[in-house]
Formats: sequence, C-alpha cells, structure tokens
Amino acid sequence: MYEMLTGQPPFTLKENNRKELFNDIKSCNLQMPEHISPACKDLLSKLFVADPSARIGCGPNGAMDIINHAWFAGVDWNMILAKTIKPPFVPKI
Repeated sequence: MYEMLTGQPPFTLKENNRKELFNDIKSCNLQMPEHISPACKDLLSKLFVADPSARIGCGPNGAMDIINHAWFAGVDWNMILAKTIKPPFVPKI
C-alpha cells in the first residue's frame, strides 16, 4: 500500500548503509511523505508495527479494525464484495 501511494518502497538504502536499513525495518522506523493524509499515515503506522500481535487487523476484531479505519470511510465494502462497484481505472491488457 505504501509503495502504491508514494511510488517508493517503505524502506530504502541510505548512503550504502545496509545496517541502518535493516535497523529501520526491524524497528519499523518509517518516514512518510508530507502529501499523505493524516488518516492514511495513521493506518500505515498501525500496519507497520513490528510486533504482529499489536498490528492493526491482528487483534480480537481482526480485519474489521482495518475495514472500520477512518482512511476507508466512504468505502462500500458490500459493493466491493459483490463486485458491483466500477473500478476508477481499467488497464488495457
């Protein structure tokens, strides 16, 4: 999701310092661009939690925590599940 929103991977090699890259990944030290909305930043920060048991979607409510997140406000999940919603873009294959 991060890469789709930014066009970049969430963690990148800085100045050929692989140790710093791996530390960023292990600690989930994620730098987000300014153009990402606060709701999206909140969702991403909850998805990038290092401890899987503390990550959004892994608690007692499961995926409902993700579905009910503010970033998805206005999404009609029933239409998506029924495949009746039209995609905003259809690539030519």
